[in-house]
Amino acid sequence: MPKSNKQWAWRISFDVACLLIVGFSVLAFYLAGRPFERGFYCDNDSIRYPYHHGTISSTVLYSVGFALNMVAVSVARQSTPAAVAVPLLVFFTVGQPFERGFFCDDESIRFPLKPDTITNLACYAVAVTLTVIMMSIVEYFHCKHCHRQKTMEVCRLKVHPWFWAIYQMVGVFAFGAACSQLATDIGKYSIGRLRPHFIAVCRPDVLENGSCTDHTYITNFKCLGPDEKAIREARLSFPSGHASFSFYTMVYLALYLQARLTWRATKLLRPFLQFVCLMLCWYTALSRVSDYKHHPTDVLAGAVLGAIVAVLVAVFVSGMFKRRCAAADIAPVSRQNTVNNSEPLQPV
Repeated sequence: MPKSNKQWAWRISFDVACLLIVGFSVLAFYLAGRPFERGFYCDNDSIRYPYHHGTISSTVLYSVGFALNMVAVSVARQSTPAAVAVPLLVFFTVGQPFERGFFCDDESIRFPLKPDTITNLACYAVAVTLTVIMMSIVEYFHCKHCHRQKTMEVCRLKVHPWFWAIYQMVGVFAFGAACSQLATDIGKYSIGRLRPHFIAVCRPDVLENGSCTDHTYITNFKCLGPDEKAIREARLSFPSGHASFSFYTMVYLALYLQARLTWRATKLLRPFLQFVCLMLCWYTALSRVSDYKHHPTDVLAGAVLGAIVAVLVAVFVSGMFKRRCAAADIAPVSRQNTVNNSEPLQPV
């Protein structure tokens, strides 16, 4: 057997051995493992919920988990924002949140209903518009100083490198935004946590007629409130959509400025813009607590989720950190070579 084949055989054997060791360890825990028998406090509310069958069975979990990974590996390079946006549309149109009950003396869901300090339209419009404008400006100067080509070929069409750069950057940004929003909606509809103003919007019949007293957990009740859409939204507290989207967009924009804004005329412009981005998402998240739209843990979870997605997309998908250049690093190019060169441009 050739030496190269022996090396591959050893590698495969070692990988299989490691997999078997881990697999047999999991099997041993499943067959012979015994959990530690822990006691409980008599007034512990966290273990007083009713029993429900699992929404996702073990068979479905493992089957979909393995199948989804194999499919994802095969189509990962063809991923588009539209493919992620389809489940978002399904959640928004026909999705129904998990109908969670409540304790009769739960004070955390008895806050009054207040108008939004930052509406949904303002949150999404400002975040997307600000990001696209900043990317357009930065990419214009980046292409002006870092690209020798004045035109490039895309599908046999000559276009300015700036348009292609905008398409790449905004496309990746939109893909990450769709991923962040999808993860947020999965949490909202799966958990169904009640918002702080749930009682004010729902007006449960068990509270109206006085049958809900003491520390009783109620699951069988009817909402007397007239606004069905508001009642549905009152069950979508965890995680905060405002926090996740604002943190995704602003953290992503801050990372983008770190990678692409290479202007050396001032040292404080880039950190100042990054600070403004972080303060915008910070204020948005805080407003959701003061408006009684979310619990503090909802906002924290949404902020962490959005920031994690932003970092992952910026570092592993966008490629913005792979190549950087500053105006001072570019050698002067003759006008004749710049205008006549129309060869396809490699993505930056």
